[in-house]
Amino acid sequence: MGLSKFGFAPVHSQVVLEAIELLHERRYVQTRLRHLRLGRPRCRDPRQHWGLNVDIENVVWPNDNIDPWSALSFNNTRTPGNDGSDVVFADGTAHCADMYSSNLNHLEPTYPWAHARIEANDAKFVANNDDDGK
Repeated sequence: MGLSKFGFAPVHSQVVLEAIELLHERRYVQTRLRHLRLGRPRCRDPRQHWGLNVDIENVVWPNDNIDPWSALSFNNTRTPGNDGSDVVFADGTAHCADMYSSNLNHLEPTYPWAHARIEANDAKFVANNDDDGK
């Protein structure tokens, strides 16, 4: 028995062997790219590509703290460059938690708060656009 890609669910060893065989060529290509320095990580520091200096309005930036890439996005202390955008940082949630249905009974107390804040921002953005069109 092996482990799944997440490391906690046992899977049948035949499935693991088949997956290794399918990915063998891909692993070789990745090794060659690393040797040629073509496949090295490009975003070790979010400032490297100025990815956090976003100046755009009417955007809600949802984020969480469970995913490893959440450090590359906005949170309660790191905000976008435009005051017309808002960061909704849902503590204790995972990737795409903001997209779960608000009608579900979630275990985390941050879900209802995040949904309410996103909906309030949506209403504000639509109202601002309606005012601009008149």
